[in-house]
Amino acid sequence: MTEFEFGELFAFASQDAFSQFVSISTMLFAYLLAAHFVFRTLTRPLAAGATVIFVMFYGTTLTGYLGAFLRLAEISTRYYAAYPNGWVVPRMTDANITVLVTAIPVLLALIGSIYYAHFHVRKTT
Repeated sequence: MTEFEFGELFAFASQDAFSQFVSISTMLFAYLLAAHFVFRTLTRPLAAGATVIFVMFYGTTLTGYLGAFLRLAEISTRYYAAYPNGWVVPRMTDANITVLVTAIPVLLALIGSIYYAHFHVRKTT
């Protein structure tokens, strides 16, 4: 593969990571809006069922998000193995740290939104 084909692969993987992040953000804010306006009227089993469905979709999207970062690291590693002095693809030195740093805030947002829905909103009803 040429350098620019690696660059194109990297750009596609970057777009995939960004679209997964937008999906995660949209799902999180939709859940928070539903929790704020609807969870007060739901019974506890219905609220728990809605949370389980949300976590299943959120987890699937989160694994796609983290997988996109691992694809970026793989493309970067292959590129620098083929072109040690290349400049088209940015160097990702340690993919595990990148995945960990990007996963922690997303997981904290998930835990915080579930806490808000079940222990703050439902507590006031």
